[in-house]
Amino acid sequence: YHDPKNHRWSALDQHVLEVVADAMGWGPDRTLMEIGGGRGEHSYRLWQMGRCSSPYVADSSPEALLVASRRGVAGGPEPIQADVVWSYGVCEHYEGDERQALIDQHFEYAAELVVIIVPAKSWTRAKPRANVPWQRDFAEPELRASVERPGWSVSVCRFAPLFGLRHIPDAFYAPFEALLRRVLPGNLIIAVAKRNT
Repeated sequence: YHDPKNHRWSALDQHVLEVVADAMGWGPDRTLMEIGGGRGEHSYRLWQMGRCSSPYVADSSPEALLVASRRGVAGGPEPIQADVVWSYGVCEHYEGDERQALIDQHFEYAAELVVIIVPAKSWTRAKPRANVPWQRDFAEPELRASVERPGWSVSVCRFAPLFGLRHIPDAFYAPFEALLRRVLPGNLIIAVAKRNT
């Protein structure tokens, strides 16, 4: 949070924001909690777009919560009940039972919608990165199995940046999935779960 590079908004950030906003739809009266939301930039922008009434960031970093509070985003170390619960790039920092417990926590606190965005495994990310030895990326079937549960409808999609600027349309991605998954680093898996009414 002291590094100015961490406060830049990228094309990837914008795409993630659009995916979450589309999943949420219009809903200025709903509450939103972002787990591990750091500076709260995504949640702040979702609030500006009329997707929620009051964003909240659950994060253990006092520095992150300070940055979020200066944007007008409430937060604290403990999660709260909300209509929408989501996270971006958090679950891969955990393994085994801890990973599943964090995913379960999304559902425990969500009234209607859960969105989880994680990095996808690829040959470039098959081993832990030297600067983040504890990070383990997801395989798509693993994320799907982790979020499926009775009473919820789940969809899972992929996103891979093309030279960091554009996403690859599904129609192009599908025939070359195995190749692109191995060649392009930084691709994401996005799971959206909606509570059945």
